[in-house]
Amino acid sequence: MFSVVEAQRSTSELLSDGSIFGPKPPPCVSSAELFLFATVAPQLAVLFTNPFDTAKVRLQLQKGRAGSGEAVYRNSIDCMIKIAKNEGILALQKGLVPALYREGSKNVFRIGMFEPLMQLLHDPSSEPGTVPMWKRVIAGATSGAMGAFACNPFELIKTRMQAFSSKGAAAVGEQHAYRGMFHAFSELIRGEGLRSLYKGSSMSMLRSIVGSGTNLASYSWMREKVLENQWMKNNSFTDATCSLISSFITAFVMNPVDVLRTRIYNAGANSQYKNGFDALFSLLKHEGPRALFKGFFPSFVRLGPHFTLTFVFLEQMKRLDLRYKDYQYDNAKREALEELFKRVDTSGDGFLNVEEVRDMLRIAFPPMMAPHLSETQYEQLLEEDTLELFRQCDADCSGTLDIHEFLKISNAMEKILHDHNLKAAFAFFDTDHNGRIEVQEFVEILKTMGHRPDGVTEEEFDEAIQQDVIKLMSYLDHEHRGYLDYDAFSKLCPKLGAVQAKRLLKEWIHDSGLHTLD
Repeated sequence: MFSVVEAQRSTSELLSDGSIFGPKPPPCVSSAELFLFATVAPQLAVLFTNPFDTAKVRLQLQKGRAGSGEAVYRNSIDCMIKIAKNEGILALQKGLVPALYREGSKNVFRIGMFEPLMQLLHDPSSEPGTVPMWKRVIAGATSGAMGAFACNPFELIKTRMQAFSSKGAAAVGEQHAYRGMFHAFSELIRGEGLRSLYKGSSMSMLRSIVGSGTNLASYSWMREKVLENQWMKNNSFTDATCSLISSFITAFVMNPVDVLRTRIYNAGANSQYKNGFDALFSLLKHEGPRALFKGFFPSFVRLGPHFTLTFVFLEQMKRLDLRYKDYQYDNAKREALEELFKRVDTSGDGFLNVEEVRDMLRIAFPPMMAPHLSETQYEQLLEEDTLELFRQCDADCSGTLDIHEFLKISNAMEKILHDHNLKAAFAFFDTDHNGRIEVQEFVEILKTMGHRPDGVTEEEFDEAIQQDVIKLMSYLDHEHRGYLDYDAFSKLCPKLGAVQAKRLLKEWIHDSGLHTLD
């Protein structure tokens, strides 16, 4: 059992960081977790969509059989049926191993870097509101180009393995009889040189610039809009709908580049194409413009499910991660409350009486944090708060709180402490105690509590603070009265993040002691 002095000291230590009765921090996905999810989600998706990709590659490579002009495959369904019939059902998963490596190495950049790049282009603290589409496109195109370069060796091997047919009658394009991914790399480097690993990389990067710029920008914008306007709920159905629409747009825009890239990838050491432009002119000359959209349907059939599954898996991973962090936070908070209960229970009888709860409030909100109150007013405030806590939490009206009733105290305490701290902050700014904060009061306090950065003159610092205060007050002082009352000040606080004064106020909160509860 704790002595009273020991209990007060240990309770003060437990409350000092504000984590028990402070606002719940919003859980977020860390950068490392985002990169992990961006790698794993498309790898899971490709397990289901690789057969469609195999069919797409075969269709894009066929030019009509030599001498007859007859196509080997009529469409994607016919292609998949013939592959299964002639080469076995497992042949539909040709190139799966390099496809897994390809998805991981590509999307760790393509998806993983999209949000960081978008935040780099659009700082939400200084540019509130929706990210413009053009910034999304630039972020998507940049991350897509990075991913395409990283995965090019795996993409090349995958394409060649998918193109190979053990039945000569069903073969299209050049044939490369690789036994597996590592054998393919060995043969490729031995026969065509190390540089051949990045054969077609320029076309691949162009494809990804077009595809990722379209896909990531349209998906993120659509999903944000439907959730913002509450047209749909934040669930997997919404993820699937937005990604499916985005995949159709992406498939159409990307297909011409995809056809050219596939032709270049499949060509061997004695390639008939010098570069991407040569491949384009050759295709237009011999097969016509419609050839640029060869394999569009199987491409969409593959991209649609692939993007849908990728984003469904990705968003679901994020949700599960956030739920787990919520669970961890709630569990840690419960444990902290149970520990706090033991320390506040100085009598050791397993119940908290009015005096013990009032002592806890005195530690959580000490007199130094209420300089605007007289001693009598402070004691009266503690009494009112204690009675309010008992009114909300003493379910059996016994005049004491057991551990189960105490565990419900957190939200009530959070509101009480928030209101008290807000009133203390208002009183701190209201230096002449007339019940309102004038512009000059705001300026003088921030000048006193803020720290002038190196390289900034006194005049520049004063001007910056003046502009910050004017911007702050403009949020609610619509009548241009030149001051804020308490109600306006309380509504202003949630908006502080939009202006530079957020930094200055953080410094003021630190210096004034309002960030601690001891």
